[in-house]
Amino acid sequence: MRNRFAAAVVLVGLLALRANAQDAERLPVPEAEAVAAEVRIVQQAFEGEYADAANGDATKLISTLLGAERKAKSAERRYALWAEAERAAGLAGNVSLCLDIIRRKGTAFEIDVIRAQIERLKDLQDGDHGLDANVYPEANRLASEAYSAGMFAVSEAAVAVAKAAARQARPSKEDVRRLEELTGLIAATQIVTADGAKGRIALDADPNDRHAMGQVGLEELLVQRDVGVGLALLAKSDLEKVGSAAKAERSLADSENRTATQVYEVASLWWDAADEVPGTAVLIRRHAGGLYAQVAGNLPDPVDAALASRRAASVPVSPPPDSALPDDVEGDDEADESHAPITFKGPAKVYGGRFDPETRRRLVEEGGGSVDTEKAVDAALRWIAGHQLDDGSWSFNLKACPSCKGQCAEGRSAGAVEDYCGATALALLPFLARGETHKSGPYAKKIRAGLVFLGKAIESGKGKAYSRGGNLYSQGLATMVLTESYLLTRDPRLKRHTTLAVDFVVAAQDPVGGGWRYSPKQPGDTSATGWQIAALANAKAARISVNPLTFKKASAFLDSVQSDDGRAYGYTDSKSPGPARNAIGLLCRLELGAAFKSDAQRDALKNLIRGGPSNDLYHDFYATQVLYRAEAEGWRQWNDAMVSMLLDTQSKKGHEAGSWFDGVSGGHGADAAGRLYTTSMAALILEVYYRILPRE
Repeated sequence: MRNRFAAAVVLVGLLALRANAQDAERLPVPEAEAVAAEVRIVQQAFEGEYADAANGDATKLISTLLGAERKAKSAERRYALWAEAERAAGLAGNVSLCLDIIRRKGTAFEIDVIRAQIERLKDLQDGDHGLDANVYPEANRLASEAYSAGMFAVSEAAVAVAKAAARQARPSKEDVRRLEELTGLIAATQIVTADGAKGRIALDADPNDRHAMGQVGLEELLVQRDVGVGLALLAKSDLEKVGSAAKAERSLADSENRTATQVYEVASLWWDAADEVPGTAVLIRRHAGGLYAQVAGNLPDPVDAALASRRAASVPVSPPPDSALPDDVEGDDEADESHAPITFKGPAKVYGGRFDPETRRRLVEEGGGSVDTEKAVDAALRWIAGHQLDDGSWSFNLKACPSCKGQCAEGRSAGAVEDYCGATALALLPFLARGETHKSGPYAKKIRAGLVFLGKAIESGKGKAYSRGGNLYSQGLATMVLTESYLLTRDPRLKRHTTLAVDFVVAAQDPVGGGWRYSPKQPGDTSATGWQIAALANAKAARISVNPLTFKKASAFLDSVQSDDGRAYGYTDSKSPGPARNAIGLLCRLELGAAFKSDAQRDALKNLIRGGPSNDLYHDFYATQVLYRAEAEGWRQWNDAMVSMLLDTQSKKGHEAGSWFDGVSGGHGADAAGRLYTTSMAALILEVYYRILPRE
């Protein structure tokens, strides 16, 4: 079993390396005859591996094929190797690997990746391999992906595959409901699209045809997502209720002082107009749901707020953000202050220093930072933003980034961690620390895209924020991002994903020892536990419910790994203390409410200062937070050394400018997670002055 797991890891690594090593431009698919000839050559060359695969072990064959593809010179041979690896994975019954190979093949060749994956699922289903339980979730995912991409016929095909697989897969009621909702969306979209085509023909004949205006307007608004054109046509159409809603939305979009209540009223007009056009109600209510979601948290009337939240949550899939109204609608003057985006009370007030530049400047100056440290953070944010992938995620392997393609030098095994959710969360944290959010600022679109990526992962994982290559470290990081984003903006659209992620962390706690490790309920270690406690502390500040027993159990875990009256902390027990573990344990104590008044705790702080900053940013990240937040006597000594090291080691020239790696890559995670990891950690250290304020 262990050998199979290791082989799977090797396969994943080969896939990642292969996909990222090629030029950005994709090649045309070679002629089928030429590919077939290459397939015959490949089968002869690796006859032994094919024999093993026929006997049930395809791991070596797939690994060999992917390894050979990396060095193949001709397009025909490369395509043949991809195709054979895909076929071998399918015959072995490894559905996820099979689809992953198709996705990677799509980075090298001009194939329709979504359609190709669906066709492969059909083949696997027709082959009667007993794979329905694995086919179902993939088909469900592809159906949603195709619909979001506007590929409605392809989405319908994926739904058919999923429904056929459901007979044996025994999906949950929630999965069945989602699939039925998507089926309804597809049907409504096809009706609106067909009517829109008829309307365009009618408008060509008579530009004043008000009925045709309604048909085209609905397609523009609900399918093409051209809100301006759609609303303008609907406002002039013969649709009474829909036209009134369109006029109201256009009018409110032109108002500079719109309130949450006014947006709520427009959303209600759309909701009530949904049944005016047969077959399109689900799409119109989806549009209304997007408006309700914008303002549910800012409404002064609790009944209105509850209805808006309920309706926003009831529409199928996720309500699209498309609207004539910007998503930064002001709350009403009399609204409950707890919903105001930048009003911080209780535990949340420590985040208030992030937004105001003058407050940040003062905190930096008082804490020991400078104009130079802020410039270093600015450069780091620019570098991180420039290395985002097209789907909104980040990768530890910078060869995956279209704008980088490996220009940034880093360790030999950099990118070995294939964990897009973990990388995305770690990349987003420095933006949030600076007070940048998806609602405003120069990086709003990039942050929004990253949050959407994490939200999709959490939704598909029912709270789990990671998949292949990730673990509870990724969960803690993603939960920190969501809780901070929700806390900083109070955007109601984030609450569901945030709550799901927090609930997953709580459920993943070791019920006996109280810690966390790599997998849910596994006996804990100090390192993984540190991220979960930080995430749950954020949740508490953001008023996301966390069972108090969770914190008590976490405290019991810290008791089990501490030694010398709390001066030192081990990894899984008290017998292996070290600088990084000591810093993590102490920070966890602070998060759980320790006052740091005992001699042992003060000695522990002195020990951290005595050791000084190192080239292990994992240790430095935790130690910096502890010393700053506990207001340690030697903070200035530590900070001056830390700042000096980071300013000296930040890259200043070329494509790497603004990032860190050389001189700070001595930590256990730096080589595998690479420059994205070291840059994010270094930026967070320099943002400590306003990221989380010292305790009172």
